[in-house]
Amino acid sequence: MSIMKQQLLTLIMFYCAFFGHSQTFTDNYITYEVISATTVSTTNYDTAGGTVVTIPSTVNYNSVTYDVTSIGYNSFFNKMLTSV
Repeated sequence: MSIMKQQLLTLIMFYCAFFGHSQTFTDNYITYEVISATTVSTTNYDTAGGTVVTIPSTVNYNSVTYDVTSIGYNSFFNKMLTSV
């Protein structure tokens, strides 16, 4: 019985580690990482969106409106942008 409990605990820990990572999504060529239930941070920009970027104050994903509260380190680095 003890071995089964260990295996179950290991499985639960693996599940939490695997599914506990932050969720990301892309909207209008900008990739966001969900920071909390209502906030996101930028993580990347796809240059297919052009050289002019407008970072919105809010984004919608899966029927949830998130506040864009930060610009992640290197989100727009080396993207040949002319305006943000």
